[in-house]
Formats: sequence, structure tokens, C-alpha cells
Amino acid sequence: MPKTAQADNKDNKEPKIQESIDRNDPLLQVAPIGLRRIVIFGGILLLILLAVSIFVPNLSERVKFFTVNALSLLVLFAIAVQAYIYRRQWETMDRQWLAMKDQTNIMRNTLAENRETFYIGQRAYIGVVGVRFAENSYVAVGREPVVHITIINAGNTPAWSISARAHLVIGPETPEYLTAAEADTIEQTHIGHVMLPKVEKELVIETHVKISHDQINKIINNEEYFYIRGRIYFTDISKAQRNFPFCVVYSPPSRGFGDCATPEREGDQ
Repeated sequence: MPKTAQADNKDNKEPKIQESIDRNDPLLQVAPIGLRRIVIFGGILLLILLAVSIFVPNLSERVKFFTVNALSLLVLFAIAVQAYIYRRQWETMDRQWLAMKDQTNIMRNTLAENRETFYIGQRAYIGVVGVRFAENSYVAVGREPVVHITIINAGNTPAWSISARAHLVIGPETPEYLTAAEADTIEQTHIGHVMLPKVEKELVIETHVKISHDQINKIINNEEYFYIRGRIYFTDISKAQRNFPFCVVYSPPSRGFGDCATPEREGDQ
């Protein structure tokens, strides 16, 4: 084998041998790097002290000089080791405190998510299940239609302080849902103090609008439509104020109401 290859193999083996020694040395495995440095530095100071004491001329003075200073050096070494141990303990406690803080934040977030999930799954949900004209009140010339809207609590817990704001819209295009600013201008209708799950209640909407002959013709010819839009307000189990927007449209062919998003209109069939 060429000498160059032998030299390379020797250079590669030396770090591996040293790494193997470091790995198998129990003292190096147990003692942290900081503690090793303290021990090495203390040993160097002790050797320096021994070398200095050699130059003391008298033997008894030489022993006394070495003993006194060696004891002081050992005390200093003990203080350094103790400070190092305290430092490591403080770092460990700090890491544990940070871990506990993170765990507490995780538990707090999990609790909030579980609470929100519970509210979503169990809170009251108010919806419209039926709309009709009151008896002897329908779309006719000179009449002020009165509409009965049946709502239901489809959730699993009661709803409190139920009320609504709604009004009549007659026009050629489907209106947007009633905004909060628009709702504030409409008279509020009280529905009930509490509404249990799966219970229905009826909301009566007095339109206070007299239908003209021209409007009747346009509604019959699908040129304009009779809309009732509004918002239902209630408080759920989380004590949050909720509101449900709705919009229904009258269909002359069926003489019934459908949702504004999917109205039953003769022209759309």
C-alpha cells in the first residue's frame, strides 16, 4: 500500500479512536462540560501553586505556604462547583417553568375550544319553518296584509329574550338581508321570554302597507314580488346575543311563501 494512503488511514483512525475513548470514558459521560472546565482549571491552579511553593527556601515555610494556599484553592473550587450546580438547577427550573407555562396555555386553549364546541353543538338555533297570511288578510287591492311567521328553536338548549324586526318589501329584485342599521329603523316585535328546544312560536307581522291595483297586477305577472325580510334576535346558553336574518317571498301560483334564495315563482319554473 502506498505511504500516502497509509498516512490518510492513520489520520482518519486517530479522531475515531479519540471519539471512542471519549464515548467509553465514564467520567466524561457523567461530568458536564462546564464541570470539567472547573476541574481542569482547579488542577492547573494547584500545579501552579505547587511549582511556586518549590521556590520557598525553608522547608517548613514551603509546606505551610502550600497547605494554606491549597486549602484556600480547595474552598474556591468548592464555591465554583456549588455555583455551577446552582446555575444548572436554576436553568432546569426555568425550563420546567416554561414547559408548565406552555402546558397551561395549551390546556387553556383546549378548554376554550371545548367550551366553544359545546356551545356550537348545544346552543339554541332559531329558524323559520312556515309563513302564511292571517285569515281574511291576503294580497288584495286596498288591504294591509298581516303575515304569520312560524319559528322554531332547532337547538338543544333554550333561547331567551326572543324578538324580531321585519317589514314588507315589494319590488322586481330579491332584496338583500336586512342589515343592522335598517333593522334599527323598524319596530321591534316581542315574541317571548324563553323558547324551549324543539318548540315553535308564531310571529305576527303587520305590514301597514295598502296594496295598490298596479302592484297586484305586477305581482300576478311576476314583474314584482312580495317579500318579507327581517331579523330574529335571541340570547343563547352562552349569554351571547344572536340574530338570524330571514327573507321569504310570496308565490301567487301556489299561494304560499318560499325562501328568497329559492323562491317558487311561475316565471322560474
